[in-house]
Amino acid sequence: MKSTTSSGSRKRVSAEDALALWREYKTTGSVQVRNRLVMTYAPLVKYIVFKKVRELPEWKKYTEDAAFNTTFMTGKQYADWVAAAENTHKGLMQEAGFIAKQ
Repeated sequence: MKSTTSSGSRKRVSAEDALALWREYKTTGSVQVRNRLVMTYAPLVKYIVFKKVRELPEWKKYTEDAAFNTTFMTGKQYADWVAAAENTHKGLMQEAGFIAKQ
């Protein structure tokens, strides 16, 4: 089976390979193949579920009441945000004397 690399170290299954997995599972009923299918589609399901949850009025009210930032990021955008936040927090910790200034 061919795999293509996506962001990070995860490997993405090609459409042809996913179809082959579905056919193999239908033919054999293999638990291992089923588990591979679950792991193949889990990131997509997670993305869709979280996207739908963020659209719910209850979630919007919860985030407003709790003052949460509802921005959703993935990949490079998220990695860049984490790096910037880490630098901000490091500076704050140095100013407060919790870690040594460099």
